[in-house]
Amino acid sequence: MVQKFQGKLLLVILVSFLLIGCVSFRNVNRYANASLIGLQKFEVLGTSFKQCCIENCLSDAIQTFDLENNICPCSSSEKADQAMGLTYHALKNYLTGLAKLSANSLKNIDLIPFSNSINDSILISLSSDQMTAYGAITQAFSNSITQKYRKQKLRVYLQNGHEPFTQLVGFLDFSLSQNLKETLEVEKLKRKIDTFNLLKDSTLSTWDRQEAVSDYYAKVRDIESLEKRLVAYSRILSHLVVGHQQLVGSFDSTDLNRLKEVLPQAIHALEDLIIQYNTLQAL
Repeated sequence: MVQKFQGKLLLVILVSFLLIGCVSFRNVNRYANASLIGLQKFEVLGTSFKQCCIENCLSDAIQTFDLENNICPCSSSEKADQAMGLTYHALKNYLTGLAKLSANSLKNIDLIPFSNSINDSILISLSSDQMTAYGAITQAFSNSITQKYRKQKLRVYLQNGHEPFTQLVGFLDFSLSQNLKETLEVEKLKRKIDTFNLLKDSTLSTWDRQEAVSDYYAKVRDIESLEKRLVAYSRILSHLVVGHQQLVGSFDSTDLNRLKEVLPQAIHALEDLIIQYNTLQAL
């Protein structure tokens, strides 16, 4: 009788551990997929350093009535965009690996051959710390495939990936929310100066003046809309770091029940930020 009771008790304990594991890893998978959705808003931001450079260049050509110079000096802006793109793809692959690993499915993962796409003109935009982070996060993703990670290796994957993940998200966030936003502010100011200079022309008719002012305000609205999206995306990136820290902290503890408590809150907060971004994009 006692042996039967002990057997049933052991079975209940084993089933409980299995259920805890399934729920925990399901939450990790939900978080990874929500993070991917948030991160991928990068692809629909609708602006870039090169685009801003070209628009400013063409605006200068219009102001000076220059019809010959159709080459804009935007190589440095293009390199900045390439550095951001490289960082974005590294983060995307890391989160894809986390999603696949938490689902115990490592088949059909596409690993972009970063080594073939890196060149000095791109890397010059990254600091040595950011380059180290880039290499580390790419290595973490590669290891998940070559070493055939199982679910219990998630802890190692997260621990190895956390610092470079934080570094690269920080680089992407700063590039967009600070550098690119400042570039848009300069463009907005330049549009204002150009419009004021145009209005000084006494030969312009009232209709021409109204059109110039109308065009100016339309462009300002477009720029401010882009700036609001950059701010919203920055909030998403910041939350990715916070959520990842909570994830790592939960795996560092011996009680995986923390995942059931922490991750749903992080997922809901992230989903709310994505909805806010989508609302701005739809305007």
